[in-house]
Amino acid sequence: MGCEGCHGPGSQYVEGDGDTEKILRFGEEGLEAEEASAVCLTCHQAGETMHWLGSEHAENDVACTTCHKVHHNANSQLLAKESEFELCSQCHRDVQSKMFFISRHPVKDGQMSCSDCHNPHGTGNPIAGMLRTEERLNDLCLTCHTRYQGALCL
Repeated sequence: MGCEGCHGPGSQYVEGDGDTEKILRFGEEGLEAEEASAVCLTCHQAGETMHWLGSEHAENDVACTTCHKVHHNANSQLLAKESEFELCSQCHRDVQSKMFFISRHPVKDGQMSCSDCHNPHGTGNPIAGMLRTEERLNDLCLTCHTRYQGALCL
């Protein structure tokens, strides 16, 4: 907890040695994605984040700080954007464009979010990828689309 929990031994800088290289920095001029995420994972390695290291985001050099803004953020999930759709759309432009089709999931309307079906921190299930399902792939679809039971959704 506190500044040094994430930024390292800053007290040495404050106490007078003046070596700013000892302070860990995040963002464009700071740590690499894997290094930044490793700092976060020292505390956040259970529950939703337990499969981060094998996730598609981690494999593609996405850092925790790419999506989460820790300081001065009123959002309960510390997201870096107003809405989850806005955040995910920064990288997933192909999916964003599909949200303007007539037949689509109501994500951009705010009736559901990307994380209703996907765990951006990974699932540990190589077949399902980032989909939130422990069973058959279409079981997740059937939680909302029960009238299609028997048809394969994916």
